[in-house]
Amino acid sequence: NKETQAAYDSLIIIQSTKPSIAVQEAIFAYGKKLGKTENDVKGDVYQLAISNSKEALPFSIDSFDSEQKVTLDDLKGKVTLLTFWYPACGPCRGEMPHFENAIKGIDRNKFQYLGVNIYREQDHLVQPFIENTGFTFKPLGASKEIKKDYKVYAAPTNIIVDQEGRIVYSDFMVDSDNEQMLTLMLESLIK
Repeated sequence: NKETQAAYDSLIIIQSTKPSIAVQEAIFAYGKKLGKTENDVKGDVYQLAISNSKEALPFSIDSFDSEQKVTLDDLKGKVTLLTFWYPACGPCRGEMPHFENAIKGIDRNKFQYLGVNIYREQDHLVQPFIENTGFTFKPLGASKEIKKDYKVYAAPTNIIVDQEGRIVYSDFMVDSDNEQMLTLMLESLIK
């Protein structure tokens, strides 16, 4: 009926931007009433997320563990969590343990986690920070162009790029209350 379809349509909009288990379960229930399987529902959410995505702009930025630059083309083929941060950023540091919890079960052959330092004056603090914390992101150094092109005005700024180079999720933060959101975002894109 119309009310069921309207509820379903409203919930997939939410799930395609800020997913949660509660919303997913509600969509599955409404979807079932509409004759949809869980895979059909996941497909509808995926299609809406992709239809609202935008092409990631090309970039070339420094890598801390190699002389070679990292480019957008290097990311293609894997879902990528890009966090723009810097070592003295309290909110960034507070978010990172939650990223680690959220990505624990994610297949690293299909996913990569990159931390882009936006305050290059703090480059000397990046490696010691990673060594002391054990966080698993690949450290990169931002260019002026990537900060401008990706509208990085503050830290942390988080973006998820799919295998095709599209920004599917952005403008989110992760804490203990919504780690599952990040897991669901990544799982929705990994095929």
